[in-house]
Amino acid sequence: MTVILYRLSQFYGMITIIVVASVLYDDDVMYMVFISAPQHPGNILLLKDGRLGLIDYGQVKCLEEKDRILYAKFILALQKDDREEIVRLYNKEMGIRTKDNLSEVLYRHAVFYHDRDTDDITQGLNMHLFLEKLESDDPVRHISEEYVMVGRVNFLIRGVSKAFGLELKMSHLWKAQAEEYLKSKKEL
Repeated sequence: MTVILYRLSQFYGMITIIVVASVLYDDDVMYMVFISAPQHPGNILLLKDGRLGLIDYGQVKCLEEKDRILYAKFILALQKDDREEIVRLYNKEMGIRTKDNLSEVLYRHAVFYHDRDTDDITQGLNMHLFLEKLESDDPVRHISEEYVMVGRVNFLIRGVSKAFGLELKMSHLWKAQAEEYLKSKKEL
């Protein structure tokens, strides 16, 4: 019984780490000028005193204030699942373009990379088949550099959470920080 409880505490400790890392990452996006992309499990350290340490800042992108404001608005649209606003922001404001700019493809692409990969988005397909389907339906022609690293880390955090049986909706975790940031910039 002691071993089971210890393993459960390790499991729930990892869940806490994943959620805390997600929120810390969001603070990074909203308030920091630089964002580090390679934040994966090997780059998140649990220190002896219980604090989390992030290492490896080899890939860093500078996010201008306008990009952080736009991403905060995008997070809120994702949180509300406002399809029209998600597509408008992703395509018109964030500059992600596909061959035909089909709304359904843009919506699924945006949500998959920046929020969740649930069956309602992936149509029950595994990641590989889903991305192949998106590409065959309406191939991506341009992705703005500003948002590649943000999406990459978001995707990595969700991947780690899946290993522990969690389905994270990143916009739910990041909603409060996005609102706070937009209020501080008088954008909300």
